[in-house]
Amino acid sequence: MAMTTYFQMVSKAELDALLADPTTINALDQPEEQCAMTQLQQSLCFFLCGDAYPNPTEHGPLAGGLAGYQNVETNTLENGSFDVVPKNKCEEVADALQAVDLDKFKRRIGKADVEGLVEEEELYDLEACIADGDDLGELLSDEISNLRAFYADAAEQSLAVVLYTT
Repeated sequence: MAMTTYFQMVSKAELDALLADPTTINALDQPEEQCAMTQLQQSLCFFLCGDAYPNPTEHGPLAGGLAGYQNVETNTLENGSFDVVPKNKCEEVADALQAVDLDKFKRRIGKADVEGLVEEEELYDLEACIADGDDLGELLSDEISNLRAFYADAAEQSLAVVLYTT
């Protein structure tokens, strides 16, 4: 079963409550319009940031939007933590996602040795896509488009984002 990264918009009060008691992350259940998800987080990070496990300090707002700016440990999630994108960073993330030239992005993926990257860069989230014969450039571009809209909405509503992979 593929790992899924869930993104949920949260208000300041909701974020403060999560930070005060991180174990409540399991109870967070925002309306569908305040949520996004991807099963291709590692690949998005690699193709957008050059690293499957990027650091926002080194890789900028794309990394921040995909992997978070603050890590919060909790034993209630199988990966042991969730990440936070503060509301003041959501606009930067939205702008960085908007600046991605999807045509160039698709061409770069089309030239990549994707099967080799699965092993070399541990992009295991691509294995099922390769097996299914999916157009990876199109698939990843669709994920970027979804995250563009999600972060633009978060910025417009002045909301933070929490994300976790399970």
